[in-house]
Amino acid sequence: MRQFLFGLVVIGSLLHIILGNYSLSLLLQEYDVGMGYLNNGSHCNPFWFTGLKCNIQLKICISLFSDKSAVANCQSEGGNPSNQWIDLGQVSNNSNSIQFGLGKYKDWINPLFITSNDDVFAGFSLSVEAYNINGNDVQLIDSFTHQFAGPTDISDSAPFTHIRNNSLLDPTLTKVSWIVSGPVLVTTTQKPKINGILDCNDSPITEGKLTLNYTTSSFDVYCDPGNNNSSYTVIQARGPTSSSTDFNKNYTEYEGLIGTIEKNGNFWIGLKNMNTITSNGQYQYAMRIDLCCGNQSIKTMYYSNFVIGDTSTNYLLTATPLDQGIGLGYGPSGIFDINATFSTPDAYTNDANGFPIDFCDILVDPKNSSIKWGTGGWWYGSCGNNLNGKYIPNNNGSCSTVDLTREDSIKASSPGIEMSTSQQQTGTYAFDGISYDKVRMALYRSGNPPTGTKDFCIS
Repeated sequence: MRQFLFGLVVIGSLLHIILGNYSLSLLLQEYDVGMGYLNNGSHCNPFWFTGLKCNIQLKICISLFSDKSAVANCQSEGGNPSNQWIDLGQVSNNSNSIQFGLGKYKDWINPLFITSNDDVFAGFSLSVEAYNINGNDVQLIDSFTHQFAGPTDISDSAPFTHIRNNSLLDPTLTKVSWIVSGPVLVTTTQKPKINGILDCNDSPITEGKLTLNYTTSSFDVYCDPGNNNSSYTVIQARGPTSSSTDFNKNYTEYEGLIGTIEKNGNFWIGLKNMNTITSNGQYQYAMRIDLCCGNQSIKTMYYSNFVIGDTSTNYLLTATPLDQGIGLGYGPSGIFDINATFSTPDAYTNDANGFPIDFCDILVDPKNSSIKWGTGGWWYGSCGNNLNGKYIPNNNGSCSTVDLTREDSIKASSPGIEMSTSQQQTGTYAFDGISYDKVRMALYRSGNPPTGTKDFCIS
């Protein structure tokens, strides 16, 4: 009996230790330095014009918030094994980005597994230092500390775009995923449950038009379901069906529905409805943009933390790009569609924070602003993109429809459905003269992208 009681005491003690610990598994996925600039504004390689890029070295420090000294220890490069600096060594060779696989990167084993003796998980931040190695010359690319998780964020995948002190430098991108096992805080105040059909995930097997029901409004979207109980909610599309749909509308008309919601169609669900979905308070959203020429997929771009503001913000677009320097993140001048307000030619709202309309290439000839050649509404930050431009069918599989060396050619055809896929301006104008003939903007719930969907460009 005494041995039995002793065994219970031992088991109880062990359970207390087990329940009093948690573990963090951290997967480093991607690091990207954009066009390859050092922190001082110089290129990583002095021969950058020949195509030579960065040789990136990374150091990372993990701060577990359950350890109150963790952040200070990272800043001083001290601390215990749960928050010490880890040298990954040189992770790229003549490349401005690295996609991490499973395995060893000098002192980092990916994914990194950390155990803590603290009572409960309280979140974590990462401190990152990136250097360029050029022979014996080691120079800083970027450094930052960012909180990736709070007490209730026990499993997620998140990108972080760090805006550097020099606004002329493109930001760096760090993407990680993590899983926490063990005791975690349970939130005592939950978001109020919103009844209704909030997006296509609430009807995950429906393909085609679906009516969303909110407390204050109902409206239609297009659904593209996957095979994992998740679905894309398509909020904008251009395609061969009903291609004559007129997108040359005024600002007020862009607040509502344009076109007919249908497969391969041309539609825009409206700014007010985009704000309703992305600001519903129940879910966070990511977004993908697909660009097609004929049946060929040209580019797919992804954005996390996608939100369209309300009318008081002029429907400000905020997002985190996973592809640096292109699409909504394109902006050789340092001005992007991200963090731009929505404008139409009749109501241009971006004068204060972007290019004045007289210098917005995709709408007017910057050499002679009296020449108006662009149509449609968009978040004109870079003035190089507009998925609501004139629909121009492909020419025998080619979507290069405008001769940018001739102003009369641009004026005659007008810029079409444009989205930059290059980080650098390719000619005289911010837009590249390629008009895609099938595109879409599709939302999905953060952390739950649909899988097994049909190829959009050929479906």
